[in-house]
Amino acid sequence: MRKIESFRRAKMLLVVMAGIVLSAVVPSPANADFQTGNSLLSICRNFQIMMAVNIMNEDGLTCGGYVQGIVDVLLHQSVYGNNICTHKDVRLSQYIDAIVSYLQKRPGIRHYAGYSLVAEALSETFPCP
Repeated sequence: MRKIESFRRAKMLLVVMAGIVLSAVVPSPANADFQTGNSLLSICRNFQIMMAVNIMNEDGLTCGGYVQGIVDVLLHQSVYGNNICTHKDVRLSQYIDAIVSYLQKRPGIRHYAGYSLVAEALSETFPCP
């Protein structure tokens, strides 16, 4: 049991450290929320386009890193009552497809904080039994 808890702590520390490194490298808007649903929709659409042509740019990398960090947290703990259960073979692009679809269908909420919208989109798409 202690090994599992130790592993979880080490993984969470790694996620936090990766976020710190990314925030130092990737410029972010000067507001209270790193991303909103509007900005995420834009950069994540860009991710989808870049994946289709097998190249990547700064927006695509920002979307991918942002989503992967939130996925890592949601796999281990709840965020505002949202958590996810997925198969180990689910790809980052599948998470991003779910988020883009969710945001496209809900223009009235895209001004909210990105992390909460990502959590809602993924918990709706990948619910726990």
